[in-house]
Amino acid sequence: MSWLKNIVGAAAVMSLAAGCNTTAQTCCPAPKAAEPVAAVKAVETAKSAAVVKPAAAASSYDKPGFVTAVVKGRLWVFADGSPELVAFRKTGKTPAVHATRVKAGPAGMTLIAPDLSILDAYMK
Repeated sequence: MSWLKNIVGAAAVMSLAAGCNTTAQTCCPAPKAAEPVAAVKAVETAKSAAVVKPAAAASSYDKPGFVTAVVKGRLWVFADGSPELVAFRKTGKTPAVHATRVKAGPAGMTLIAPDLSILDAYMK
């Protein structure tokens, strides 16, 4: 009985192989990559435009010696000319290490700065 299964299996493989005796490129060419749809292009453009511009975002909260930016409803405070401010303006990313004062800012906003001394000086 098992020899019959082997013969039937071999015959099936041979019949499939006989149906397509050319190379895979001529028999079954790969489809060409489609162009991105307009919606995908719009999303990619929106992602690249999401960098926060601190000078325009919260200039009404700036004080002499400090530059502020509202990010996700929180007021980020930077010392004017600090390396953190330069990096923020360049990348739009906030510092990973920072100090926070919950609801201590204008309109009850949370204040965040790269260092606690910057927050203390800003609040005076």
